[in-house]
Amino acid sequence: MRLTLHTDYALRVLIYLAQNRDRRVSIHEIAEAYGISHNHLIKVVNHLSHGGVVHARRGRCGGLELAARPQDIIIGSIVRRMETDLRPIASCEPANGQPCLLAQGCLLRGLLARSVDAFLEVLDKATLHDIMPTDKIAPEMELSRMLMAKPPSPATPAGTELPPIAVKATSN
Repeated sequence: MRLTLHTDYALRVLIYLAQNRDRRVSIHEIAEAYGISHNHLIKVVNHLSHGGVVHARRGRCGGLELAARPQDIIIGSIVRRMETDLRPIASCEPANGQPCLLAQGCLLRGLLARSVDAFLEVLDKATLHDIMPTDKIAPEMELSRMLMAKPPSPATPAGTELPPIAVKATSN
């Protein structure tokens, strides 16, 4: 599953805001810190703001801040909000008006749908707090390197379960 830059930038914004909870942050500051387009970031922040994930205030004392605690922001929800198309990798849609010859007995569609569900289930167990680095983010650091855990080695025996992601339970 491949996430769009839109989602990547949204997660960067949220991590930056979580690390700067003591103050409001400007879009310009975030764009400068990550070396990304200010105009593109405006679209991302707009999406987050309309979704209630980020509070955006205009004016001299304005800026961005998280609408909730990092422990309460679920990564799976953010990915669903930012991704416009979470269909499986091979959606088995007819090409050029030709029906798929394997559609009747094909199990690929169901397998891919379950894989997307499993992907989102893992993200639903992680909060913004869980993916925050312990130090302030260096501007040149790429989010993909921060979020990517070492994948299981191909030598992992089939049926071996990987440890679950640790998620702190919070009560409201």
